Amino acid sequence: MSLVLGQRKVQVIGGSYLVNLPRPWVLTHGLKQGDPVLIELQPDDSLKISCVSSIQAKSQEAGV
Repeated sequence: MSLVLGQRKVQVIGGSYLVNLPRPWVLTHGLKQGDPVLIELQPDDSLKISCVSSIQAKSQEAGV
């Protein structure tokens, strides 16, 4: 199941392509400027964005 959090426009700043993250998602994960996120290319050519701290916490819970 997926939840659509709105449409975003691609911006170009200094030769880099940027997309803003949805504010509710950022606040839910307690992210702040400079925090890393993981971007994965999926088999269907979509992108998956994950909070790195959430991934690390799940790994620690699993004992990895």
